[in-house]
Amino acid sequence: MVDIFPNHNNTPTPTATVMTIVALKLAKRLMVFVPKSFAKPRASCTSCLSILIISMSSFLSADVKYEIHEIGTTQTHSSEAIAFNNKGQILGWYNVDGSKNGQHYFVKNKDGNFYELPKKENGTGSDINWKFLTDDGKAYGTFDGNTSYAVLYVWDQKNGVVKLGNLPGKEISGINTKGQVLIKSIKENEGGKTITRPVIWNNGKVTKLKGLDGDLGIPSEESYGFNMNNKGEVVGQSRVTVVYKNNEYKHYLHSTLWKDENNVDLHNSVPKSIESNAIAINDAGDIIVSIKTQASGTDSRYLLKKDGSSVKLQSNGVDRINNKG
Repeated sequence: MVDIFPNHNNTPTPTATVMTIVALKLAKRLMVFVPKSFAKPRASCTSCLSILIISMSSFLSADVKYEIHEIGTTQTHSSEAIAFNNKGQILGWYNVDGSKNGQHYFVKNKDGNFYELPKKENGTGSDINWKFLTDDGKAYGTFDGNTSYAVLYVWDQKNGVVKLGNLPGKEISGINTKGQVLIKSIKENEGGKTITRPVIWNNGKVTKLKGLDGDLGIPSEESYGFNMNNKGEVVGQSRVTVVYKNNEYKHYLHSTLWKDENNVDLHNSVPKSIESNAIAINDAGDIIVSIKTQASGTDSRYLLKKDGSSVKLQSNGVDRINNKG
């Protein structure tokens, strides 16, 4: 453990349900927002590194008030929160002087301890860009210097940094506690056609996720995976062929769930719309779906519950859901 933040043991941490995490660069520091009912008084510091966390006891409740608390006390040029898990751990970085060499990645535990992540494997080689933090406390990062693939690394407190291997693509949508990596999409040539589809990488094994068939029973040639839960269930969208009156064919994007490698069209599970997109899923199977209606042409977001019911969300900016819904 590297103690890079003095006086961190007295730092309060949020105890409410964490719904989302946002990085805010304000006066060159990040801040933590907790509901007023959970706040503990503490003197402010005008030169502190902090993390902005929005914590809610209920996302749909109104008039939630917050107080700001700092969680670190070091002189920094800039800083950012990258990821937050269900155990209250935070992955982030700070920069001491604004230079490339001044950037340092860290994981902060809920107990206040900070662990600095190495920039390179065994201190040598390529720079690692740490991006993901899973609920088992593992941080994942990539080397992105190759144009067609990324090299995946993992860090934990027991084993340090381990190189896992080359990924089949560069756009990572998520990593779960099983070590499964969701690649948003890869392109392949099949029968003279370019097929775009999401894939799951797991310790070198690649599983391709087939797109929806649509009205004509023809597999989609364009699909994307945007989020994955700890069960390996994936949500995203597929472009499907829809048959209208007079045998008119149109191609629209439908929200899609992949479960046990089988796909499910979620488009008709939410209010009528032109296109839809499933953007997040939790371990309970609750899904956030964004829809686009012909009347407004704007996006609306719904919480599609596992029981099939749906609730319209008050904000169109919601893009993640935790295990408490």
